[in-house]
Amino acid sequence: MKAIRNAYAEQGVENYYQTQGNVYQNPHFPFIRQLLRQNEGRIDYTYIFDFCAGGGEATLAVKELGYSDQIGCDPFTSDLYVKNTDKTCWSLSFEDVVKGKLAQFEHVLAANNWEKKPFSSTVCSFAMHLCPEKLLFSLTEQLFKVSEKNCHHHASQTTCFRIVAKLPIRF
Repeated sequence: MKAIRNAYAEQGVENYYQTQGNVYQNPHFPFIRQLLRQNEGRIDYTYIFDFCAGGGEATLAVKELGYSDQIGCDPFTSDLYVKNTDKTCWSLSFEDVVKGKLAQFEHVLAANNWEKKPFSSTVCSFAMHLCPEKLLFSLTEQLFKVSEKNCHHHASQTTCFRIVAKLPIRF
């Protein structure tokens, strides 16, 4: 398989997903699965926000561990995510999240009979490098807001992003 990073550079991210969005397979899936398994005791998987979800690889990995509450978010592959996981997937871009549009999707929780509650963790596998650097802080801030209550009440969750960023990759 050709490196996706190279395809992004050649075609642009949007163009790549216009042609590949319904058949995309994350080449890192075995590593994502292994990292999530290795860190089950460190990260709360009870209610996952699978951000930049692709085909739902992170969602599928935590489902294999016995967790059933996930919502995906990907502006390019939401149909594929739903097909692969049978879960809800919001079609929000980095820019949408930075503008606070994540909060506007809370009505979807009620429509799916989900309790309106903060996510226990956010998983973003191999996608943050696509966010324009000037938006990274605001993006991270908005992602924290969707799990804000957990971050304030459970010390382990305050380090959620730091843990994921520093996970030792041992294969």
